[in-house]
Amino acid sequence: MGFICQRPGTALLGLAAVAVCVGSLAYFSAPVGDYPFDEQNRAYAGLHDVLVVHIAAGMTALLAGPIQLLVCMQARLRALHRLVGVTFAGAAVLCAVCGLILAGHAFGGGPNNAAFSALAVLLLVTTVMGVGKILIRDPAGHRIWMLRAYALIFSAVTLRAETAVLVAGFQLDFPTAYGIAAWTCWVGNLVVTEWLILARGARRS
Repeated sequence: MGFICQRPGTALLGLAAVAVCVGSLAYFSAPVGDYPFDEQNRAYAGLHDVLVVHIAAGMTALLAGPIQLLVCMQARLRALHRLVGVTFAGAAVLCAVCGLILAGHAFGGGPNNAAFSALAVLLLVTTVMGVGKILIRDPAGHRIWMLRAYALIFSAVTLRAETAVLVAGFQLDFPTAYGIAAWTCWVGNLVVTEWLILARGARRS
C-alpha cells in the first residue's frame, strides 16, 4: 500500500470517482421516465437504453483511471495495465458515442447541448489517439493522450462538484450553475492536465 501513500492526490481522485459512481447507481433502479430533471424525463424515456449504457461505460472508465495510476504502472503489473487499459478505452469510446447521442437532449438546451457534444467528441478523439500511440510503440505519447481522455471522463465528477459550489457558494440558480459547469467541468480539467503535462516535461528537460 506504500505506493498509495506516495500518491495521495491520485487516491483522492479515486475516492471522488467512487462517490460519483455510487451516486449514479440510482439510474439503474429508477423507473423509466423518473430522472432528476423533469425536463429530461420525456427525452430520456425514449433513450433509456442509451442512457444506461452511457452511465455504465462512464462508471467503468471513471474507476479504471485511478486503478491505472495507483496500481498498474508498476513494472511487475504490465499485464494488468494492458487489461485495465483496454477496458478503459472500450468504455470511454462507448461512453463518448452514447454521450453524443444524449447531448442533443441535455438539460438547458442550446449551449449545454454544444458543451456536452464537444465533450463527447473530444473524449472519442483523445481515446483513439491514445490507443493509436501505443499501437505505434510511443508510450510517452500514449500516456499523454490517455491522461487527456481521463481528464474528460473525470468531468463526471467536476460537473457535479462545480454545480454544487455555484449553487451553494455563489447562490446561483440551478439552470445557470449547470450551464456554466457544463463547460467548465471539462475545459478546466483539460487546462489542469495540460499544465501538469508541460510541468512534467519541463522537469525532465
